[in-house]
Amino acid sequence: MEELPMKKKKAKSTEPKKHPMHAEVEGILALVKNEAIKARKNIQSIDEKLQTIIDEADVTMPLVVNLNPVHLEGLGGLWTSVGQQVADLGKDVQFINLNINSTTGTSSASTATMSGYYVNDGFSNVETPEFKKAWSSFEAFAGRPSRREEVIQLFRDFGFDAPQVPGDQSPLEQFQTAHMIFEAPPVAEGNPTTASLLTLRECIDAVVTSLIRMRPHQERAQGHKNKIISIGNHLRKANFSQITVDELADEWPALYDDLSGLKKKEIGRTDWLAQLNRGTSFLFSLLTAVDINKLRR
Repeated sequence: MEELPMKKKKAKSTEPKKHPMHAEVEGILALVKNEAIKARKNIQSIDEKLQTIIDEADVTMPLVVNLNPVHLEGLGGLWTSVGQQVADLGKDVQFINLNINSTTGTSSASTATMSGYYVNDGFSNVETPEFKKAWSSFEAFAGRPSRREEVIQLFRDFGFDAPQVPGDQSPLEQFQTAHMIFEAPPVAEGNPTTASLLTLRECIDAVVTSLIRMRPHQERAQGHKNKIISIGNHLRKANFSQITVDELADEWPALYDDLSGLKKKEIGRTDWLAQLNRGTSFLFSLLTAVDINKLRR
């Protein structure tokens, strides 16, 4: 009897399974990226035009002393008009700056939650070269020194460079210590990972506790989630979305537990760094959400 040819087995695809929401979220990200590119071009154009005004003032000023007095009134009128328009533009730029701070705070909340998904097995196909490359890029972005410096400046703006409880480290010192332990783990007894993440947890907790205390109207707020919601209710900037506050409220209890080591006793440096970046992004998002003028000192 003639043997039938064996069917070739199809090679298993390493492509992640697509869900309809994958394409939807990818589309949202692409749209936001394009809008940000257009906005940046407009801002760059404003910068170039303002530089033109600066240059024109520089080359015109040395000539004024030699100008026939009959022309001074007309020239003065022109530059008075320019000055008024620049002042109006400055007010618009202040409004733009206020909005961009809130916008970057919102995107930072996404960075915090994405890092949380990573350490809690929220991704599939993590061993593929494609995912590893994508995560490496994300990790480099999330851990960029400039974001850490922004958080440090926010601490100073809010007065968190001073101890919130006499005898304790300041939140700023705790934040810096958590990162320094990662960069140069001490050669001593104990677990440097635990020391670093617990210090970051205490830092964030001190910030949250201080913001609760500085609300203009005191109300009962029990539990990590409700504290963030209350901070949003009393201290949120007018242009900072409630959706982001709700996301931060959901994130803080999970982040607190993860930094406490309740789920994973031992983690590698990749997860350790992801948790540090997660906490840093959370702090940036939370503090950019707060209107510093609403604080009761």
